[in-house]
Amino acid sequence: MTAAISGGLGLIGGLFGMSQKPAGPGIAPQMYIMAGQEQQGAARGEAQMLGREAAFSYEQGLLEAAQTEYKMRSIKEQQALKFSSQGITLGGSPLGVLQETESLGMQEANAQRRRGTELSGLYEMQGLQMLRQGSAAAFSGFAQSLQSQWDAKVQASQQKAQNFQTGIAGLRAGVEGFGSMFKSKGTP
Repeated sequence: MTAAISGGLGLIGGLFGMSQKPAGPGIAPQMYIMAGQEQQGAARGEAQMLGREAAFSYEQGLLEAAQTEYKMRSIKEQQALKFSSQGITLGGSPLGVLQETESLGMQEANAQRRRGTELSGLYEMQGLQMLRQGSAAAFSGFAQSLQSQWDAKVQASQQKAQNFQTGIAGLRAGVEGFGSMFKSKGTP
């Protein structure tokens, strides 16, 4: 009787083990993709902010240069008026002073334009770098998702093979249990 119970339990366990479905990949693949997309969105936002900063820096450089040019023209005109009011002709040394004032003003204005342009270019490069980082994060999330799905399939395949082995062992135990029960009944 014990052999029959053991055999029946083994048979049931074997059939149950063979029919069990392994767990799927779950929610992890979607979470990897969502995390990558979220990082990419944040990087795009940062890149847009850097783009606005680049435009502002360029415009600020142009504005500062225009203000410097205006200020230098005003100083040059005041110098010319001062020379004229004192009866000094605008030749020789006084003309050199006016030309130097104009030259220094133009140098400063050009430096302000270059600084605005350089700063603008720096912000634009940082913005492009942020976009690249965002794209890399999105790709990484996608790759992690694929890896997670692959790992889940491998694990499911291994679990299925293990369930099959358990099922075969249960069937074998069931057959042996029933076989020993019939042997014992057939023998007087």
